[in-house]
Amino acid sequence: MNCVIIDDEPLARKGMQLLIEQVPKLQLIATFSNALAADDFLMTTAVDILFLDIQMPGLNGMEYIKSRKHQAKIIITSAYPQFAVEAFEVDVTDYLVKPIRFERFYKAVSKIMMPAGNRYENTQGEDDFVFIRTERKYIRAHYSEIDYIEALKDYVIVHCGNERHTVAANLKTISASLPPALFLRINKSFVVNVSKVKAIDNDSVLINAKQLPIGENFKKDVSDFLKDKKILKRG
Repeated sequence: MNCVIIDDEPLARKGMQLLIEQVPKLQLIATFSNALAADDFLMTTAVDILFLDIQMPGLNGMEYIKSRKHQAKIIITSAYPQFAVEAFEVDVTDYLVKPIRFERFYKAVSKIMMPAGNRYENTQGEDDFVFIRTERKYIRAHYSEIDYIEALKDYVIVHCGNERHTVAANLKTISASLPPALFLRINKSFVVNVSKVKAIDNDSVLINAKQLPIGENFKKDVSDFLKDKKILKRG
């Protein structure tokens, strides 16, 4: 697959080149320091993946996306996670926050290299519930009953509608026991059931009229959740 990098930072371009070279299916055919310099090339050359920075002099990445209808799949590479929601509204494939780890890079390009039906593991047949250990008993809770999980010092509170269950555990342990396709950690204190999410903005998630803050270090995880969802946009 033919790839192009647009980034005004030489070190960032070199870093992306090294990531691309680790994937045999990818071939880097050009790099540019700004979007205007790349424009003619992209309009006349078959490109499969465009790795695009946002904060650049002149025409920034978001402005460039909106100014053209691109055939290439676009993966944003930025040091600024706060632009992720806006980026997914213009149909980018993924949003990578610098510095970019190879595992995260490979996950992004796999969405383009791999057929959609093979992207996720089949979870059919797995248990759809968890036992919550409270002070005196185990309570069975179906995943669909859990709204979100809140960390408070040395214990967590599992919010299930009007019920709250206190568990002597840390949020990391609880989160690891839940299916990642159904639950999303949005900051150091909250894991949410993605099916209960009513709205998302750059800073918070809305569940049952409760605004839960999105931590800076978790914004790319929220972006990953958004990327595979159908988003209806104003024309």
